[in-house]
Amino acid sequence: MTQPTSHREKWRVAHKATKDAERCKHGTLNPAAATAGRSSTDDRMDVAQSSASETDSIDAGSTAQGSLDEDILHFSPSQEMGAEAGPSSSCSARVTAGSAAAGFKRQTEGGPTPPQAAKRKPKRGPSLGHTFKQAQEEDLLGVVMIKDHPYTTLVRAHVDWIRSQLLVKLEEAIDASGTAPTFQESGVRQNRFHLSCTDRESYAWLHATIGSMVAQGEGHELPLQLVPALEVPKLLRAEVYISGPPPGAPKFLKLVQAQNKGLHTERWVLRHQQTTNRGQLMIWGINEESRSALQAVNFQPHFGLGRVTFSVARPQSGSGAGPT
Repeated sequence: MTQPTSHREKWRVAHKATKDAERCKHGTLNPAAATAGRSSTDDRMDVAQSSASETDSIDAGSTAQGSLDEDILHFSPSQEMGAEAGPSSSCSARVTAGSAAAGFKRQTEGGPTPPQAAKRKPKRGPSLGHTFKQAQEEDLLGVVMIKDHPYTTLVRAHVDWIRSQLLVKLEEAIDASGTAPTFQESGVRQNRFHLSCTDRESYAWLHATIGSMVAQGEGHELPLQLVPALEVPKLLRAEVYISGPPPGAPKFLKLVQAQNKGLHTERWVLRHQQTTNRGQLMIWGINEESRSALQAVNFQPHFGLGRVTFSVARPQSGSGAGPT
């Protein structure tokens, strides 16, 4: 195909290609019609080419110079490249070339963004003590306690020492017989060290091993023993808040026991305490006899120069002793 020689003809070809591209983009012109229109344009270009020698003398004169300069200002180099490239083989290609020549941004052809799949949270393992109930029903749940002191609890250092000693004894059992006892889980609940055994042989081994251990207290020894969960004294949750300067747990027990009858504070277990600028919060585990004594004074025992108020949980019906 003969290419246009004058700038005016080049601009007309590019302008026609841009309009065809826009009409094709909006669906008003199909590829066949665009191709036919382009063919007729090519025919007109051939006619214009035959009279190129006549128009050259006019374009060079001063009379046509103004309109030529105006055409050149509206004609970019990208349009000239698009015009010389010739017709495309598909409508989509002409849309891209025409949009670039006209300075339009191509729209995304894809549909709406598909919804993102919700991220699944990693599954957490079962909570501590999920095997204790079943082990208790099968008499396979043991609780480590200080011998002859059921209301005295072990501190964290004691529990860590017991764990390490049990692991040493397990290795010794493997070296001696090639087998070792097995357990479901172990952990501290309500300040008591619990272990759930797999079978009776494992419980018997644990009972004998714990019975041979002696922990070190503050200046005295603490012989240990393993008892069934039903033999552990049941302690009830008791919460108290003391306004004013924090007295501390030892001073609090000293005053509240001396100023009130029927409170067995030697059996109480401190489970949590929090000190603020305005007072101190303490959460105790108390025995049922102490709860009855507090109930007799409307849960407001004497303390120091006034009274404090306790909030005590109710005992479960028919519980008696049980796991804490």
